[in-house]
Amino acid sequence: MDLETTGFPTDPEAGILEFGAVLLDPGSDAVTTVATLVRPPGGIPAAIQRLTGITEAAAADAPTIAALSPQLTELLSGRVLVAHNAPFERHFLSRLVSPALADARYLDTQDLLALTHPDSPDLRLESFSRALLGTEERHRALDDALDTARVVSRIAADSRSGSERRYSVARRAFEAFAPDSPWLLLLGKETAENGEAPSPFVRIEAGGEPPVPFDEEAIAQVLGDAERGARHFPGYRARPEQAELAHHFTRVLRDGGTLLIEGGTGVGKSLAYLSALIPFALERNARGERGPVVISTRTKLLQDQLLTKDIPAAARFLGYPELRALSIKGRANYGCERRLAATLAEGTEPSIFAEDRLAYAVLAACAGTRPYGELGSVPGAWLRRYAPLADLLRRSVAARAEQCTREQCAAQPDCPLGARRRALGAAHLVVANHDLLLRWPPDYPAFAHAVVDEAHELADVADEVYALEVRPEDLLDRLDKIFGRPGGRSGDALLPGGVRRRTRADALAWRRGLQQDLAELGRGLAPLASEFGEVQVPEHPGPDFDAA
Repeated sequence: MDLETTGFPTDPEAGILEFGAVLLDPGSDAVTTVATLVRPPGGIPAAIQRLTGITEAAAADAPTIAALSPQLTELLSGRVLVAHNAPFERHFLSRLVSPALADARYLDTQDLLALTHPDSPDLRLESFSRALLGTEERHRALDDALDTARVVSRIAADSRSGSERRYSVARRAFEAFAPDSPWLLLLGKETAENGEAPSPFVRIEAGGEPPVPFDEEAIAQVLGDAERGARHFPGYRARPEQAELAHHFTRVLRDGGTLLIEGGTGVGKSLAYLSALIPFALERNARGERGPVVISTRTKLLQDQLLTKDIPAAARFLGYPELRALSIKGRANYGCERRLAATLAEGTEPSIFAEDRLAYAVLAACAGTRPYGELGSVPGAWLRRYAPLADLLRRSVAARAEQCTREQCAAQPDCPLGARRRALGAAHLVVANHDLLLRWPPDYPAFAHAVVDEAHELADVADEVYALEVRPEDLLDRLDKIFGRPGGRSGDALLPGGVRRRTRADALAWRRGLQQDLAELGRGLAPLASEFGEVQVPEHPGPDFDAA
């Protein structure tokens, strides 16, 4: 079922604008659809009219929700109500149709999709209808109810085919942490997982183009081929400025040295340097030269865009589908097998509330399905929906070297970070970020060639990388590492159990005292801070800083 409304649940004046439902009954193959417009008491905001296409005139002759309430109550009573973001429907139905509908049984498809597709960019219905059905959301009640049913049906069918590992991962997560969930029945029984282990490198489809050699004129010629470009880049046009940039990149890669260059907006600098880098990297590999070519960007978001969009398209365009490209981020972005297992073990304890267990199921699904075990970029929609998840993710990665040494990591064959690190040596092209570039670990493959995209940001990143930093949460985390977290499991604590029990009361007092001292420090520094929260300590601090 689905509702279109004139506002959000936080707006007390918002009303129901349209109701749509797909009715299914056990033991029957019949499918019944119900749809009706509703005349809201306060009119339809212009933004809602644009979104739904429902105008004031269209709803003028529709019945009011008060007139429809008896029919809707009879229609929905005794049924399991399935909706995408079901709390939204529960709020409006219980407030405007019948208070009894607050106690109806609701199933939220977001709880299913959060586990089957934790690699989705968000939890919106339109994202799943686009990805799974190839359709666009119309923001009409019956259409969205039908799309919700189709998405659920598609997941049921795909899970039974065993074609994708994600459904086995989701099934095991439900079994471990939410075995009473009806969604587990939808996913069926365990099936064999087909195919080989996923490649650590980005997938590049064959484009049918002849490879472009690492040659200045050849690269310029292919960049000027608008017909070839249009086959791989929508709206492609040849740009002389782009070809000139590629000339510069080709020369410095061929002859050595350092190049500092600025590309204007709209020039297409990414394709300019990729057109030189990709043939260069493959030629080096053919000569037996070791070490990847590195591209560094300012943000992890740009890293992902380069790896998933720009590089595959450029490799097809240049005729190099065999290119091995991957991204690498800081260790805090990848699940640590040892810490992840310890965190997930908590989710099976009887003391965990049932509503919190689903957060552990989501964590297991993220670790098993998100590309390369990457947990550092789980979208905010998951964090907002499952309150404990942010803390579970934090405790499932090894953000600091002492939390999991490289020796410990190497001993864990399925560690996502370890697997990512091992794949670096076989890559032609590695996409890093400025922060990691400046901290490049000694056991990562050495490299001799790098393109620093957005180099003007490098100095600011260096300030952050090379500064000494003390965060209150880090201090408390280290204390918890020694004595165990208050009110939580202490199996991960460093002190032996007997010592920990004898010092528990003192440890809690130290923790409270440290929190109070840090809070007092913050209050003392607050009057000295700028509007951005920064405090610049002068070379000769005065009495104000003594007091702080």
